[in-house]
Amino acid sequence: MAWIQVHQQLKDHRKLLAAADELEIEPAHMLGLLISFWLWALDNAPSGSLQGISTRMIARAAQWSGTPDDFVQAMAHAGLLDEEPDGSLTLHDWYEYTGKLIDQREAEKNRSRRRRAAAAASQSDDRRTTTGQTGGRPKRNRETTTKGGVHGGMDPSTPTTQRPPQATGGS
Repeated sequence: MAWIQVHQQLKDHRKLLAAADELEIEPAHMLGLLISFWLWALDNAPSGSLQGISTRMIARAAQWSGTPDDFVQAMAHAGLLDEEPDGSLTLHDWYEYTGKLIDQREAEKNRSRRRRAAAAASQSDDRRTTTGQTGGRPKRNRETTTKGGVHGGMDPSTPTTQRPPQATGGS
């Protein structure tokens, strides 16, 4: 489970207050919107780049119910989002605050890939027999199947007839 640090000063930070003022909402509401957006970004924009993500998606990610462009514009004007030279948006100082978590996630992905590859290689080796044959179950010893083993000494293709139980003793 991922988490982000929320510093005590955030609730009174000038950028948060500026965005709240521009949107004409209470700072506590803006705080909730910002944290919702950051939590979404951990999984959906881990590098901090919002390139290719619409303003509507950004607003929905923050759970903003107003006009998406107004929300994104307020975030940018306040300095919570940065506009790149190509016109795309990024989360301001995203790596500075989430870099350690992102690096840990990437390292875990790499460890998992290596474990899966090692397990697959090990499983592949286990399938090889001592004679170099591969695949499935070992062949059964013919004696086992014909001398009372699997089929109980009977040919399974021979039909059997069942007799109804006979009554014992008179009544």
